[in-house]
Amino acid sequence: MSNSTVMSYRLTTDNGNPVCHPELVSGSQTKRSRNKFGMTGDDMGMTVRPGLGNSGFTLLEVMVALLIIATSFVVLLHTRNQSVTAADYAKRTTVATLLASERMSEIEQEDFPDTGEESSNFGDDYPEYRWKTSVSDTAYENIREVKVEVMWGEGSSERSIGLVNYVRKKE
Repeated sequence: MSNSTVMSYRLTTDNGNPVCHPELVSGSQTKRSRNKFGMTGDDMGMTVRPGLGNSGFTLLEVMVALLIIATSFVVLLHTRNQSVTAADYAKRTTVATLLASERMSEIEQEDFPDTGEESSNFGDDYPEYRWKTSVSDTAYENIREVKVEVMWGEGSSERSIGLVNYVRKKE
């Protein structure tokens, strides 16, 4: 190395952020650190460009930003899935309520219903829905209680909607 003056850069931290300070050092004072292969930064084509300052983000800042974005996406996807599930449940509940109302209307149009229970499904139009009716006597001889229950789903995910009405004997 020659005994000339060299521009050197000293790396420090300011409030946790790396800061590069240029300083003039005579050639005899310059110490170049070497990597495990014995090469200096100049040998590897690495140079420090003066005047750039702190323009850019540190790796930690980028990683924190990515963590925030990833967490936001997870929350948004979870919210979307809950919305889809709620919309599906609302649709099925509405269909079941309309089917139960239709079944109740059929019973009301018949003559005075016999006591007992019946069950079936709604045929090919609504194969996933089943109905069960229960007709029982009341304290009044000419009035019967009619319960219609519409079920859908299987096993532990089975859901149901029920309607109750009182039917009077037609005269």
